[in-house]
Parts: sequence; C-alpha cells; structure tokens
Amino acid sequence: MQIQRNVRVYRLKDGGKWEVEKSVLYDDALAGQSVAATAGMFFVGNPTDTSITVFKEITTFHPNSKSTSWTPSAHLIFGGKGENAISNGIGFGSFLFHKDGLLAVSAPASVPHVDHVPGQPDNAGSVFVYNISSVDVSVDVSTVEVSLILGVNAPAEYLVEHHVKESGLMFGASVALSEVMADDTVFLFVGAPGSDGTSITNSKKFNFDGGGGALATFTLRLAPTTFPPESTLTHWFTGFLGNDDHDVGASVAYSDSASMLFYGAPNAANRAGAANALWGSGRVYIAAFCKENEEFYSYLHYQQYLRKCRSCNGGQFSLGGRDRCQSCSSHPNTMGAKPAHAVW
Repeated sequence: MQIQRNVRVYRLKDGGKWEVEKSVLYDDALAGQSVAATAGMFFVGNPTDTSITVFKEITTFHPNSKSTSWTPSAHLIFGGKGENAISNGIGFGSFLFHKDGLLAVSAPASVPHVDHVPGQPDNAGSVFVYNISSVDVSVDVSTVEVSLILGVNAPAEYLVEHHVKESGLMFGASVALSEVMADDTVFLFVGAPGSDGTSITNSKKFNFDGGGGALATFTLRLAPTTFPPESTLTHWFTGFLGNDDHDVGASVAYSDSASMLFYGAPNAANRAGAANALWGSGRVYIAAFCKENEEFYSYLHYQQYLRKCRSCNGGQFSLGGRDRCQSCSSHPNTMGAKPAHAVW
C-alpha cells in the first residue's frame, strides 16, 4: 500500500483560528519534502522527479463576497532552465528558501561538474537561485514566471584539497538568503554537514578540533548592477569542540534586522568535562554577519569575542560579512550607484 504525501495550506481566520484552505496530494515518496511560501504564492519541492511546483493564490470577486483558490501556475523541472550545466541535479528540490522574489533550491546529492578528491564521494551537492515574478496577463489574470539566475557549487579548491564524509559533502542540506541589499547584492548561506572538519583543521595546523560540517556563505551580485550575475565565496564556518558526528550546517537562518547568522549542528557532542559528556545533545551557533555597509565590533570590554554590527559612517562602505568599513574612494563601483550611508 502506497502512502500519499499531503501538503496543506492554512489561513489564520478571525478569532485566532487556523483553517485548511488548500490540500495537495502526491503519490511520490519525497513529494512535499520541502516547502516555502510568500504572499500569494507557495512552492513544493519533489526530489523524486527533481521538480518544483509553484502555486498561486487566485482571488475571485463576487457581487457580495470573494473566494480564494490556489492554482498550480508553474512547474520547474531540473534541466529546463539550463541547470544541468552545473550538476546532474540528484535531489533537486530537497530544500527551498524564498525571500524578496528569489527562490533558492538545493540538490544536496547531486554531482557537480568540477574535479573532486580521488577516492572521495563525488555527490557534493549544488544550489540554484531563481527569480520568481508574477506577471499580469490581463486585468483579471496573472501568471508566474521563473528564470534561473545562477547555480552554485562548493568551491572547487575545497573539493580538491579537503575530505568529505562517506555520505558526501551534502552541500545544500540547508539554504537561506538575505534581503536584497544596495548594489543588488544578496548573501546566500549553504549548509554542508558532510564536511570533514577534523581533517581541515589538522591540515591547517590549528590547535583545536574544528569538528564536522560547515556553513558556506556566498555574495551574489545580481542584475542590473552586475551582468551576468556572479557569486563569490566569502566565508567557510565550522564548529568547535566536535568530532565527525558534528554536523554544522544541518540548518541555517539569517536575521536581516539583527544582522545575525544562526546555524545548527543537531548531532554536536557537547562536553562539560571528561566525566560529563552530553553526546548528541546538539548545538546552535550564533554569529554576527553584517549586511552591506555595516561592520562588526566588540560591544563588551571583557568578552570581546561577542560581536554586533553597526552602520558605516558617512563616506564609508563595506561589503558586509566580516568586512570593515573603509573609504568610498576605494569602492569597486565608484562610477555607479553610491553605497548606502555614503557621502561623496
């Protein structure tokens, strides 16, 4: 007997009650493994057939009332937008994240078209970012348009130089996006819990154990400021006090309002002394990760490892993340739009 998968949409009604407004049934085993939503639209990932279905809210007005329905308005299948130039797409649709008209879709089991460490698992994973827009066809009818912005793989130099676990790197096990910032810049956060952090740590001769897993951050520069769009790896975060059961990057979230990055390691082994091992108790890392034209600083005198972000002064800019504010005279786009907070 095959079990049907069910995706339900709830709406909060007057009186604080939630009511089911849409129910979508699937026969595929992994259909509905991931979902994302925004005003008037929701997305359902199906890694079984490597596809994403976009549902759009349709409001019909009657003489004395109105009714709402949800209609499939776009069906995105891996390879239909040229994604197969990046990887083979296995697991496409496993994780979704939507913000500001951008949809990030991961394929954490895919094989990217880059070189790998000989003898290591090659299912490193990849992530794709799309532009999602609602286009009015007529006064009463609108449709959804989906266009591929770019695909992102783990850095080739990482795949060549470092080790991954037997499960593969799982690049794309979690994804998140920042809001669109000045100069059409967006941060992309990608979890890679299959990274062998211990090997990385030892290869760099650090005196602590980096643990397993990683979180990669990328800066995406989009049109119209940058064309064609491009991505740049900016940071590769790992955990601490962990072994290879550590899985940094299994989850990730970013707060634009606080400029704070949160990433989880649910299998982290927390140790409070040799006699008090709390194996598998899990851990969440919190890090200041500044938006464009902000810099991070220590706000406590005796605990300088604690950081926050603050805006650059007039006439200064930063590229965000862990960058420091500097004079606008060195901005890479000096002939273009001024960075926020800048006085030229």
